[in-house]
Amino acid sequence: MKRVPDFPVPGHIAGMIHDLRKSGLSTNEIAEQCHLSRNTLWRLAQGEARDPAYASIVKIEKLHGKIAK
Repeated sequence: MKRVPDFPVPGHIAGMIHDLRKSGLSTNEIAEQCHLSRNTLWRLAQGEARDPAYASIVKIEKLHGKIAK
């Protein structure tokens, strides 16, 4: 499984999740659309995910790209 290189991931991910929530999506909707558990999404949003999977970040980035246009 690919891991994210060292860069400020927590703030970047939390910002995208915040944008998605601002657009009207609930935490449950974001989790469902990204195929992530609500717990995983919450940890990512809080910056508590210590070693997030690259695939999780890509899923959030893709949804953010669709919604935040």
